[in-house]
Amino acid sequence: MKLLLIQLRNYAFLFTTLTLSFAFPHFFLSSFAEGTPAGTDSRRETLKSLPYLSHTTIQKKDKKKAGVTLFDHQTAYPGLNFYCSEDGAGGYFLDLSGNVVHTFSDRRPEPAEWKLIEPYGKVRFLVLCERTSITLMEQDSSIVWNREGPFHHDLTVVPDGSLYALTRRRVLYPALIPDQPIIDHYIVHLDREGKTLSTLSIADLVSHDPELLATFNRQTGWKYLKDEDALDVFHANTIEVIEQNVAADGIKICQPGDILFCVRNLDLIGFLDPATKKVRWRWGPGELDLPHAPTLLDNGNILIFDNGTHRGYSRVIELDPRTGKIVWEHQGKPPDSFFSPSRGFAQRLPNGNTLITDSDHGRAFEVTPGGKMVWEFYNPRIDREHNYRATIYRFQRFIWPKTEESKASPQRSARDNTTGPAAIPPAEQPLSE
Repeated sequence: MKLLLIQLRNYAFLFTTLTLSFAFPHFFLSSFAEGTPAGTDSRRETLKSLPYLSHTTIQKKDKKKAGVTLFDHQTAYPGLNFYCSEDGAGGYFLDLSGNVVHTFSDRRPEPAEWKLIEPYGKVRFLVLCERTSITLMEQDSSIVWNREGPFHHDLTVVPDGSLYALTRRRVLYPALIPDQPIIDHYIVHLDREGKTLSTLSIADLVSHDPELLATFNRQTGWKYLKDEDALDVFHANTIEVIEQNVAADGIKICQPGDILFCVRNLDLIGFLDPATKKVRWRWGPGELDLPHAPTLLDNGNILIFDNGTHRGYSRVIELDPRTGKIVWEHQGKPPDSFFSPSRGFAQRLPNGNTLITDSDHGRAFEVTPGGKMVWEFYNPRIDREHNYRATIYRFQRFIWPKTEESKASPQRSARDNTTGPAAIPPAEQPLSE
């Protein structure tokens, strides 16, 4: 019976993908132009090729859900939420009741869709537009500087004000793939004005590390993934600058200045020393399934959004890198009730709760260590005519201090240790229809 249910679920995913391919052929042609060769795991390849759509079809049970749908005032951790819809240009700050208290807007003539916003100092924010640009903005949405380029997925702020970002380029790299172009990814260090300081190739990193090269050679899932008529062999999606030491048995796992990274198509996370261009520690193959958003916690553990794209359900795990053991896990009940195949994010809050972004459903929710849901939000940006809801790549919370002396500005962000806005003026609500 269990095997039958799994097979039925597999057919359901395949049917959904085929339906989307007719509705949005421009997303699928590059991935499926050559078909799937005989003898491969067709379900794995199909699911891995799902595009990052900026909207999602609303399930019947969620049709009436918009904004905050659950708020346990006693248990949810206080703070100010911020996010942007992937179908437009702009960002929103809202309280736990769902009231929008500030908006960011893009006043450029032809703005690109915003992927994420990250705090930069007390009143400035970095805006990432996928494969288009990084922009530093003031709180009033005025532009400080703009750097165009194929930036994607993530960026992270260094304590000195510089930042790291991800870029990509179609290249020939015979040392890895002798006869076809690949998409190489790069960790780029930018100064405070957005000018390039250094660039590190993921392909170089893998090819010069025997263990990573062995992982690469064992991986088969990427072989038929196409993007820009090249093999998407890496698909890096996360970088985070580290500000603490973690060690096991006298061996450094990471130290301040290292970079925590995630390479999705290798099911890999690791700590990189950018000075030596060496990976200190790595984990994931055989355990993770196309993961996103590893974050180092204060206790030295790593919080990871494990998408489970071919497993059929997502989970958020807390890993102790010193032992390689999973010490906490959250998944849906039943497991496939929580499933974001292609994106996702998780933030550990100071009271031990975890704020989770269910990206592919335009949803965010907060759970206690015991798994009880205490807060939930659905993106209110909805197209009723086509039954679509805008997706959310990353939903985060500023943590506000409780002391009278520090009410003027929030505590440091749980993700990148920068501070948020000192004062948030009121603004209009986002679109709800």
